[in-house]
Amino acid sequence: DKGKVLITSGVHAREYAPPELVMRYATKLAESYDIDAEINWILEHTEIHLVFYVNPDGRDVAEKNPELYWRKNFNPGSKQDGCSKNSRGVDINRNFDFMWSEKGASNNPCDETYYGTSAGSEAETQAIAAYANLLFPKEQRKRDPMKEMDVA
Repeated sequence: DKGKVLITSGVHAREYAPPELVMRYATKLAESYDIDAEINWILEHTEIHLVFYVNPDGRDVAEKNPELYWRKNFNPGSKQDGCSKNSRGVDINRNFDFMWSEKGASNNPCDETYYGTSAGSEAETQAIAAYANLLFPKEQRKRDPMKEMDVA
């Protein structure tokens, strides 16, 4: 069996470079197979899954309105009373269940680092978590990642 890797990018809408870099990596892998021995080894031993844009709606807002420096997703149906239309949404990076609502995240819906109404409340987060769960068997996951973290 091949090892598996899941690479995501485009989580924060205003970070334009990561999706481009992941696309270039994919291009390099595809164009260098049967030419570069290291690429052959990688592809023959690794199942690679790439998600270029975790947050496509937020990216659309960021591109169309660069002055907003948009970070979050864009959820026009969300009820975020008191927030301007330019501060709605959820910071997808802080919406995953791992370390949800901890240091660096905000419970204020108007803040850039708003973590959402609950862990995994956003469609983007749910989709990535579901995909990762399909890829990686339950027995391979750590029960307590913080305690089992490799420390150099």
